[in-house]
Order: sequence, then structure tokens, then C-alpha cells
Amino acid sequence: MVVAIAVTERTVMAVHFCRLLAVTARDLVLLRDAGKLALAALAAGLGAEAVRWFLGRESAWVVLGACGVTFASIYLAIVYLVTVASRLPLPLASRATSVGVSSR
Repeated sequence: MVVAIAVTERTVMAVHFCRLLAVTARDLVLLRDAGKLALAALAAGLGAEAVRWFLGRESAWVVLGACGVTFASIYLAIVYLVTVASRLPLPLASRATSVGVSSR
């Protein structure tokens, strides 16, 4: 019950402040990079959880170290791939249509 009330309160406050700051749906595009980082963290967390599951009987220090290395490796690899992919030039067909020239 307490959690439901807290979620309701946060939702009402979020709606209130969005109206106060005149936030529109067009502003959601600004959260695209934060969403990519959140998905990278989720994937890295799932990888670390898999490692923790496989190392169930090891000491806490071994599990902590392995999970930390796994999380960092997966997270940094995904972030690197996302940033490199965003810097790649557009394919020729996309560039042609973006300036109003037919790609045929």
C-alpha cells in the first residue's frame, strides 16, 4: 500500500512539474542518450547477474571482482559501440533523400 501511494505521489508530481515547465512530447527526444545508457546498464547488470549465478559457491570477494569486471566490460563495450555508431556517416541513400534528391 505504501509503495502504491508513493508511486501515485511521484506520478502526480511529475505531471505537475511537466505542465509547469511546459514539457511536451517533442522534448522526449532529448532523453534518447539517457535511454541508451540505461539500456546499456541493464544489459551489463544482467551479465553481472549471470556471472554471480555461475559463481554461487565462490567467496564474496571473487564474486564481487568477477561481477565488477563483467559489468564494466559489457557497459563500456555497449557505450563504445553506441558512440561509434552515432558518428558513422549516413548511407548514401539516406543522405540523398535527406537533401531532397531521389535515391533512384
